[in-house]
Amino acid sequence: MIQARTITGYDYTINEETGEEMLVHKKTGEVVPASWVLIPKGSYCRTPDQIAAGQRWREHQQQLHCWRTVSGPFVFVQAEGMLNPVKPATATRLIYLATFLDYQDVLRKTERTKMKREDLPSLLGISASGVNRFWKEVEGRYIYEEEDGELRMNSEFFHRGELSGAFGIYQQIYVKPMRSLYRNTNASQHKCLGYVFKMLPYLNTEYNIFCQNPNETEFEEIEPLTVDDFCRLIDYNQHNRARLMEKLAQITFSFEEHEERFCSITGQQRKLGAEYIRINPHVIYHGHDAPSVQRVGRFCA
Repeated sequence: MIQARTITGYDYTINEETGEEMLVHKKTGEVVPASWVLIPKGSYCRTPDQIAAGQRWREHQQQLHCWRTVSGPFVFVQAEGMLNPVKPATATRLIYLATFLDYQDVLRKTERTKMKREDLPSLLGISASGVNRFWKEVEGRYIYEEEDGELRMNSEFFHRGELSGAFGIYQQIYVKPMRSLYRNTNASQHKCLGYVFKMLPYLNTEYNIFCQNPNETEFEEIEPLTVDDFCRLIDYNQHNRARLMEKLAQITFSFEEHEERFCSITGQQRKLGAEYIRINPHVIYHGHDAPSVQRVGRFCA
């Protein structure tokens, strides 16, 4: 016995004038010619919708592959509030230094040259006194100075290479864009960048939006942090929020021969304090759909 089946999602009909067999999409009303075929038992067929979905998936995978290839290598940064004890500018400088990690958690100026403490003023672009203040905050917790003078970062917080299960919740910092970002900002802007880095525990993994539920994967369920929320959490005077957002919006970096913004401040309610903040995934991203985040965020400067 042969059983006839109509493709799911379509109604079968016949044109009364021509006698042509047709399928009509139940939702869109699209009409496609119908034909009947015999297929061996165990075979399967795909609807036009399924074929289109498969094509979209392949295109997305290609975009994602291209994005990862362009963005390049990354380091892991623990994102469970471990940067809260340090000043904002220190948080920025720590993350920048992490981009120089090798796979043994040793800091290197080049592949062949290990980094030492005397290298920090020129590398960080700050004064000797600034380095001394930085060192007092990070020594023994985030960075260790070995007997031979080499600098090693604490692998509980910063790591390059395969992760162990003990590392905890983390974000991925992309090496080349992060270096470009740091080098494109002066020392006085490091504090402003640090406000963002200290908020990593609130950065949604998939959509790069600061929110109350950073592990939520359904966009409709995200509870974004407003600008007011952001200021409250970093202990910033909300009366000066417009000034802070203006500073963040002005931070750019060079990537693939064009300028991009570090932050995108958007929202349906266009009133002060109601917008939400999205971060450029070329710098920080741990999700699975960076191309979409890039398109929606309007990061082109």
